Amino acid sequence: MPDEFKRKYFMRSCRPDSNQVRGVPELPYLVEFRRLNFMDANYGISEKADAIFCRNVIIYFDRPTQERILRKLCHHLLPHGYLFVGHAESLHEMDLTLDTVAPALYRKIGSWRESGKSVVLRGF
Repeated sequence: MPDEFKRKYFMRSCRPDSNQVRGVPELPYLVEFRRLNFMDANYGISEKADAIFCRNVIIYFDRPTQERILRKLCHHLLPHGYLFVGHAESLHEMDLTLDTVAPALYRKIGSWRESGKSVVLRGF
């Protein structure tokens, strides 16, 4: 995450001995939550996002469908945007434009551009 984003959107913990951070009070107003059907051809999202949280949803689909859903989600991420998935969800050996950052955390391959907004997607 760029240092500018860290300074702008996060604060250090109240405890001086902690490395934890928390979001600034205005952060929830910058996040958009959406409910969508992953089987729809178009998710109805026109903007690109800095981060997408799609946790513990794709495990319920077969592997080809998982890859199709994740490709659509990658399309909606800005270059270097983050995709958060559940710990039980594996993207191993999928043909996606993502690099692994940590378990359940991936970053889109590409160059930095304008900033988007964070989107939490809940499929049904």
